Amino acid sequence: MQKLYTEVENILKKVDFDAIWKGFAPCEFILNDVAKPNEEDVELLAMRVVHEMFHTFQTKQGESRKINDLAMSAYPHDIDNYHLKIAENHYLIKAFGENSEVDFEQFAVLRRARKRIIGDAINQELLVETFEGMAEYAGMMALRQISHQKFMGQLEKQLVYARNPENLCSMWRLSRHVGSILCMTLKALGMDFYHKLSEPRPLFDLIKWKPTIIDECFGKIQYDK
Repeated sequence: MQKLYTEVENILKKVDFDAIWKGFAPCEFILNDVAKPNEEDVELLAMRVVHEMFHTFQTKQGESRKINDLAMSAYPHDIDNYHLKIAENHYLIKAFGENSEVDFEQFAVLRRARKRIIGDAINQELLVETFEGMAEYAGMMALRQISHQKFMGQLEKQLVYARNPENLCSMWRLSRHVGSILCMTLKALGMDFYHKLSEPRPLFDLIKWKPTIIDECFGKIQYDK
């Protein structure tokens, strides 16, 4: 275990933490919390260590947007909501892959349509996207610095997971991956999503929108608050 710890520590020395999130810095970690039995890929392990480090950073910065497990367990099983969720994920992934603001705003329109169906229950998704999704994003950005090839492999796994309708039954895990993809999409589109982590609103509600033709077709979507 000590050898593995040293290998991970040496890898993390190469990571620019501040480039991932302003003020983010490495902290002490315990491998027992993140290492799976017979962990072989030390670079992927380093990615998961950064994920956990970001949670520590969030907590120190006054993060309050944590998940209510009880509320998530009561997530409504509504077929219309699920159909829109798959379409929503499709447009988010398309926006990321094609660097398309129009597809991104279509994603937002569908999300607001889902909110009209399930109401405040959608807030649990947004909290998971924020608390877990941003930590997953931090790990992914660290992996991108460590090994671009392995980053691309993990990215493909995230995208495949988000596309699969079968994963609607695990909304917590799905929202974690969607949160990471959301952060990467915002970054790709040049939409600044840096904010103080003591902010009470979830990440999605902090996005600054630009008016486009979609507003005329679907009604105004929410702009700067």
